[in-house]
Amino acid sequence: GRVLASEEPGFTATEDRDLLERAMRALPPRERRIVGLRVYHDLTQAEIAARTGISQMHVSRLLRGSLETIAEEIDSAAVAS
Repeated sequence: GRVLASEEPGFTATEDRDLLERAMRALPPRERRIVGLRVYHDLTQAEIAARTGISQMHVSRLLRGSLETIAEEIDSAAVAS
């Protein structure tokens, strides 16, 4: 049979990346940096703590709060669309 339309595999990944970047903009710069170090650079909490001059426990708290904020932003965007 003929295929009238199909979804481009890379399209969903591009949309997801855009959604994540918009959600991260809701974070303060320090938290955005910490999430970037964890997610994009795959650093451990201890490595992030050493780079940022804060305790590993504080990094853990900031990451948890930041990820909650990102999830809320993504949920809000999904409801809006």
